[in-house]
Amino acid sequence: MMTAVPGALLLCAAAFLWGRERGRLEEEKLSLLLGFISFVEYTKEQITVFKTPLDRIFSDYCSKELEGMGFIKVLREKGATDAVKLLQGKIPEEAFLEGVQFCSLLGGGYTEGQKKLCEVTLARLEKTADELRALIPGRVRMYRLLPVLIAASVIILLI
Repeated sequence: MMTAVPGALLLCAAAFLWGRERGRLEEEKLSLLLGFISFVEYTKEQITVFKTPLDRIFSDYCSKELEGMGFIKVLREKGATDAVKLLQGKIPEEAFLEGVQFCSLLGGGYTEGQKKLCEVTLARLEKTADELRALIPGRVRMYRLLPVLIAASVIILLI
């Protein structure tokens, strides 16, 4: 019975760490989505107000959320279509698909069409971000609490 205690403590620690990591990943998903939203907003502003060419928009854009994952580097070297592919699996699927569509249509029309594209994309991405904001607190609590409860249940069964 005493030999099961270190194993039980190890099980609890592993469950706790797994739960914290999953919670962090959920929060990171929102952070990356908000970074992509800021990219679309910046693009809209540059196109409608300053009529800036896409290559200059890409070279001037900065985002600490997207920088760490390589989005900015790929954006500057290969363009938005390749950069958005880095977001697959890191933001909600519907937001990723919206981003792919946005990037594939970007630069393919006149200023008014590009402005409309940005507005529609922003509305859809903001809706997804709002939904994610509402879900995250519950998910984080679940990810932090459920593994520890399961580990405690296993410990009770073992002891």
